[in-house]
Amino acid sequence: MAAAYHLKEQDHEFKVFERVHNVGGNARTIPLNVGGVNRWVDLGVNDFNKNSYTNLMEVFTRLGVEYAPLEDSTGYSNIGPGGAFDPETVVGYTMPSSDRPQMGHNAPEGVLKGAAMFGDAIKRYLKLEDMDQHKDMQWWTMDQFVKWAGFPDDYVYLNLYPRINGMYFAGMIRPSEMPARQVAHYYYLQEGYGTVLPPERQYWVGGTVNWIRKLSAYLQHGLPQVIFRGVKAQIELLDSGKVRVYTLPVDAAAGSKPQTEDFDKVIVAVQTRTLEEIYYRQEQVPAMVKQLKNAMSMETDEVVAHTSTANMPPDPNLWATYNINVFADRDSPERYNITYWANRHQNDPKNPTYRGMTPQFFLTLNPLNPVPDICRLNNKTFGDCTMFKFYHYRLNVEATKAQDNIAPVMMKGIDNVYFTGGYTQGAGLHEECWISGTHVAKHVLDDAHENPHIYLTDDVADKLKVARRHPTPRYLLDLM
Repeated sequence: MAAAYHLKEQDHEFKVFERVHNVGGNARTIPLNVGGVNRWVDLGVNDFNKNSYTNLMEVFTRLGVEYAPLEDSTGYSNIGPGGAFDPETVVGYTMPSSDRPQMGHNAPEGVLKGAAMFGDAIKRYLKLEDMDQHKDMQWWTMDQFVKWAGFPDDYVYLNLYPRINGMYFAGMIRPSEMPARQVAHYYYLQEGYGTVLPPERQYWVGGTVNWIRKLSAYLQHGLPQVIFRGVKAQIELLDSGKVRVYTLPVDAAAGSKPQTEDFDKVIVAVQTRTLEEIYYRQEQVPAMVKQLKNAMSMETDEVVAHTSTANMPPDPNLWATYNINVFADRDSPERYNITYWANRHQNDPKNPTYRGMTPQFFLTLNPLNPVPDICRLNNKTFGDCTMFKFYHYRLNVEATKAQDNIAPVMMKGIDNVYFTGGYTQGAGLHEECWISGTHVAKHVLDDAHENPHIYLTDDVADKLKVARRHPTPRYLLDLM
C-alpha cells in the first residue's frame, strides 16, 4: 500500500491484488462487545511513537488519521501456572514512564539504574556502529552489548531480557543471542530511547484498521477499482519482459480458469513463507528468493482477546498497559509473550465515553495460562478480521544477514519483479514498512534509485555498483 501510494503520487497506473478480504497485513482490528459496550482491539502492531514515525506522520496528517495518547506503562511479573507467583523467585513491579512518572511500584534499584542508562547506551551504540572503524559492532549479540554498556544484572535479567522475549520478532531465541543492532533499532524507533524528543506513544482511534481504511480510500479516490480483495494472484515471467498476472477469487469453484493481465512491472508484498507460491511456474523462482525464504524462519502466534485475569499479576497494583513475564530461566528462548490491558492501552481513564462503563478486557499473545472459553471475546460475525493466529519471522542473526545482503537486491528488482514487506526493513514496524514500500516504488520508476536506508556488505555493493551503506539506517540517525 505504501508502494501504491507513491505510484499514485507520481500519476502512475497500478492495481493491488490482496489474497485475504482485508488489506494491511498484520494491521488487524476486530470490534468487540464487552459488557454491552461496543469496543475494539488490535491484533497486530497497535501503536506508534509520534516523534519518530516521521514519514507516516506526514501521511496521517494528509489523510486526517485520528490518533490519541495511550497510557505508556509497563509491568513485569513472573506469573506461574494458575496465575500464581513463582514462590522461589518472586518478581513483580511496574516501571515509571514519561506520562506516568508516579509508577515504579516495587521496581528494584538495579532495574531503575539500568533503565536510566539504556537510552544513552543505544544512542552511543548507533553512533559507533555507523563508523567504519567499529564495523564489528554490527554483529554484536545482546550479551556483548550489555557487557559493553555495563548494565546492572537486575536490569538485564529482570527487565531487558524479558522485554526482548516480549518482542514479536524474537520468538524462541535466547535474548542474549539476539542481534544487538535489531534490538537497538527497535527501541530507538518504536519507543524513542535515546532520541532527542521524548516518546509520544499513540494508538489509532478505533484501531489500526481505521488508518488503513483511510489509506485505501485515498488510493481508490478518482480512479476505477484498483484494490481487489479476496483475490489470489500469481505471476509468470514472459519473454517480452512483461509480467503476466494470473488472478482467481479465493472462493472460486475448483477447476475455475484464472483471468490474466500483463503488466510492465510487479511489486510483491507477501510474507516470506509464501514468496515461492507467487510464481505460477516454479522453475521461474529465483535462487535468491529461495535463499531468503530459507533464512527467514517463521513462527505462528496465538492472539486471544478476553476478560480473564489468569495471565495478569495477582496484585492489581502491578497491572500496566504492557504486562511482561519474567521467566524462571532468565535467558530462556520463549515464544512472544505479552498481555495488553486494553482499557489502559485505549486510555479509558481519560476517555469520558468509556470511563467506569466497561469491564476490564485484555489481549494476550501466547497465553502462559489457559484462557477459559467463557472469557474469550470472539467476534464470529465480523468476517473481514478474524486473525486469532498470525505469522511472523524470527529476526535472528541468519535473518538479519539475509535482510542485509539478499533483501536489498530483491528490492531493486529481479526480472521486473520487485519485493517489499516487513522482512526487508528492521522489525517490520509501520514506519519501516512504509519506507520499504516507498523505496521499492522508486526502484520501479527509476532503476538508478538508491535506498539510503539499507546496509550492504562490500561484495554485494560491488556487485550492484552502488555505494556501501552503514548498518544504521539513515531514518534512525536523522532522529539524533
